[in-house]
Amino acid sequence: MEQRAVRTAAARSAARSLIELHHSRTSISLTPAETGYLMALGVPPAIISNWLVTMNAQRNISAPHFSRYYVEQNANYSGRIGFPVLTMHTFIDPLVTV
Repeated sequence: MEQRAVRTAAARSAARSLIELHHSRTSISLTPAETGYLMALGVPPAIISNWLVTMNAQRNISAPHFSRYYVEQNANYSGRIGFPVLTMHTFIDPLVTV
């Protein structure tokens, strides 16, 4: 029971750190590899630049408190999930093949 409490506290701390990291960044940017990947998919450089300008202009968006609390209480970044998880997707899901 004590180990579980320590893992839960660690998961909450990790979630809190990710949220703080997200808010501490001065601007959103892409690495050259990420930009190259998008260009290989056919996205023009002008569109990529426009996405970045738009995202950086809207940095005042934040999640409601109850949403942040839910993630802190229920996120598990250790990979050791101790209960069954049901995932669902459509038949035409390009990320997950059926």
